[in-house]
Amino acid sequence: MNADDATAMAQARPAPEPTPAASTATPSATSTGALWVACLPSRTDAAPSPAWLARFAPQPQRWQEGWVLSVGASVRLFGGRAGLLRQLWQAARRHGWQRLGAAPTALAALVLARSTPAHGGLRHALGPAWPAALDAYPIELLDATRTSTVQALYAAGLHTLGDLRRCPRAALAARVEADWLQRLDALWGHAPLPARPWAPEPTFDTTVDLPAPVTDASAIAFAAQRLLGQLGAWLRRQQRGVLHWRLAWSATAGLDMHHRQPMQDGALLRRLLHERLARIRLPAPVQTLRLHTQQTVPWTPPVASLLPGAAPDGALDSAALLERLCARLGAERVQYGQLQAHWDPERRQRWTSTPAARSACPPELCAVALWEPAWRLPTAQPLRQDAQGQPLLDGQPLRCVLGPQRIATGWWDHPVQWQRCIARTPDGRLWALQRDTAAGSGGWSLVGVYA
Repeated sequence: MNADDATAMAQARPAPEPTPAASTATPSATSTGALWVACLPSRTDAAPSPAWLARFAPQPQRWQEGWVLSVGASVRLFGGRAGLLRQLWQAARRHGWQRLGAAPTALAALVLARSTPAHGGLRHALGPAWPAALDAYPIELLDATRTSTVQALYAAGLHTLGDLRRCPRAALAARVEADWLQRLDALWGHAPLPARPWAPEPTFDTTVDLPAPVTDASAIAFAAQRLLGQLGAWLRRQQRGVLHWRLAWSATAGLDMHHRQPMQDGALLRRLLHERLARIRLPAPVQTLRLHTQQTVPWTPPVASLLPGAAPDGALDSAALLERLCARLGAERVQYGQLQAHWDPERRQRWTSTPAARSACPPELCAVALWEPAWRLPTAQPLRQDAQGQPLLDGQPLRCVLGPQRIATGWWDHPVQWQRCIARTPDGRLWALQRDTAAGSGGWSLVGVYA
């Protein structure tokens, strides 16, 4: 935690508690572990996106000028209450929300957030004595928009939330509207807050203005981290993965990102963006960035591994590697091998920049796939032989472990008489060999590599 964070967290202490008097409206006991956080923007003219809140709670709610969210169920996920508030505070500052409050009810948290200084801070009222911690705060923090009601309460000698808490309900009902009584009930935990839940947009589309024009693509990558963090939170909230998204810095200029598999990991998206931006030069200074999704699909979580730190079946590591290679080299330079049904082994492999969809091997290819090497050489390489006529590779003898397989045609394309086998060298590597028995020489040639 840096010095600024420490200063702001120091402001998190509740206001001095007045001496409690006899209360005629005792707040109800909130459920064990109840914890609400309220977030206000650092400037009244700012309207930052609340999408990042979905990382900490599944259902953020809008109330007047701020957002409230119940994070009690997320405490263990972030290492306890202190760890959750620390991470939420740090994330809020990055996203333009620097005034936070935490309490067992939503309105109590909002009162605390409104009491923070204009430059920001985090205040909390937690523990069994949390209602008394709110007693010293002025009543306008409950709702500053109802000035007539606030003035009427001031005229009656009610200046603080503690005054309202000690005032008989019948006397309050004669001076305030019914919705004010409902808000007081929500403040003390007698009733839920009728807030409007956040409904994410069907597509993610967010714009950010840079502090100053930039001409370096690496500066764009740094500025886009906030947008990608919001995108990751939006994807998790929607339970979707992104296949195609665009980062634009003008009406016509931008970068389209296509993924071969659905992506949801914000850190991986940032690395891929860095790779692509490293090959781009900006023709003009950039002042604004816009990130919007073009194609998303339902998210299927990967199967977890029993081994710590291991990728599930190696799928995550290979997918991340392919994505980074495509971003660094260009998608057209990353080729995928596809097996085709053909009698000629040289025509069974086809390489393309588009990966084939995973499916069961067709019956006509299953037997062929057993013989096909992972990599076929562009041209066959003749092999030397020892005194017994066994082929040699770099001086090592090759021993046939499968085969020979015979291929003979007389009426299909052109007549051939071939023999194929899978051979192994003493170091355990496997090689694909082939010889033309019609030529009369009978010598073996190296045509492919297995491992």
